[in-house]
Amino acid sequence: MKESPVKLERSEFPIIVVRAQPHRDKEALEAPLPLSVECIVTFFAKHDHFALLQLKQSDESYAYTFELTAFATFTIDKVAAADIFGADYNPAKVAEMAAQTLFISAKEVLQSVTSRCPHGPANVPAMLMEIADINIDFEQGKRDQVLKAVFMFNDEQLAQLNAALDKRRNPLLPKAEEPSIKNPPKAKRPTRSKAK
Repeated sequence: MKESPVKLERSEFPIIVVRAQPHRDKEALEAPLPLSVECIVTFFAKHDHFALLQLKQSDESYAYTFELTAFATFTIDKVAAADIFGADYNPAKVAEMAAQTLFISAKEVLQSVTSRCPHGPANVPAMLMEIADINIDFEQGKRDQVLKAVFMFNDEQLAQLNAALDKRRNPLLPKAEEPSIKNPPKAKRPTRSKAK
């Protein structure tokens, strides 16, 4: 077992709105709640990074409707992350970890709040946050700087990524399958020297 290189520093929940729906049959009360999930992860060159998560359930045929917004700052131990993930250490991998951790916190808060509601703790399903569920963003005007400083991209990887992104911006050129922010070019990363 290894300590996670992605650490949430502080989670906050500025919006929590829960409504218990009256007169629901047992099946509706016990059914897992269908969730709408939105997540944005923003990386910064020299500051803590930021994750925002919004959960919503608006179908009144279930036990609860709710809206929850959570955000957190987080840090990355880039040397440990490079050791653990190797060539897969990239913004997508870190965004998934940060989003998953924040989702688990939000689920616990929602279950805690609804434990005092008429139908008991909400049946929030366990979900795996995947990269397709997450919008990745970078400090304005500093994407390349973040990729070099935080994710240890080299000049060759940046050139490949920028070429692929340029192709996508130009509708006359074919879409590039790789690389992208969510699937960056792989390269051998420096690792920690092992103590003897």
